[in-house]
Amino acid sequence: MDSRHKTPIAVFVVGPSSSGKTTLCNAIAAKIHLDPARHIKEVARTVMQTQGFSRHTVKAYEMQHAIMLAQVKEEERVLLLPPDETYRVQLLSDRSAVDPIVYASTSGGPDAREMRRKLLRDPSFLKVLPVGQLR
Repeated sequence: MDSRHKTPIAVFVVGPSSSGKTTLCNAIAAKIHLDPARHIKEVARTVMQTQGFSRHTVKAYEMQHAIMLAQVKEEERVLLLPPDETYRVQLLSDRSAVDPIVYASTSGGPDAREMRRKLLRDPSFLKVLPVGQLR
C-alpha cells in the first residue's frame, strides 16, 4: 500500500435474499475497477445449484454449512492473493461467512439454536473470522 492508503479493507455486503447485494457489489467493483479475482459473488446461489439445495431447504443445517464452507474457501482464496498496492479494498463480497449463522439464528426452526451453535464453532469459520487482518 502506498502512503495515500492506510489499512487495506475487506467489504462484505449483507442483507436478506434478493435485496440487491450482488447488484451493489457489481456497481462498487466497476466504480473502483476492482480486480475480478478479489470480488466474491453468488456463493450461496452456486452452492444451491451445484449441491441440489433450494429455497425450501434454507433452514437445513446441511445447506447453511455448505454455504459457509464455500464462502470461507472463497475468502481464503482472496486473502492469499498478493496485496494490490493500487486499491485499499482487497476483498469485496456479496455475503459473508456470518450469513449462514444469521439464517440459522432467525430461522425459527426447532433446531435453530443447535444449528447456530454448530456453525459458530465450525473450525473453518473460526479460521477465517479474523479477516480484518489483511496483509
